[in-house]
Amino acid sequence: MPEQPHKHTTKTKAQMFVTLRREILAARLKITLDERQGRTTAPELRDLAAMDVPPASWAMPDHTARTGEG
Repeated sequence: MPEQPHKHTTKTKAQMFVTLRREILAARLKITLDERQGRTTAPELRDLAAMDVPPASWAMPDHTARTGEG
């Protein structure tokens, strides 16, 4: 049986970008704290921290990004 393509709604995509943004920023914070305390950081976490942070506007549906209304 062929696999069905994923159907993501705008809300689901918005949640994904919010989560990705939060995880990238948390990884950057963890690296900073690890450096200050002389600890090593997992390479996977460094890879995550190296990703570009999605703009906050990507996390909102189009009309919300333009008007500020939600």
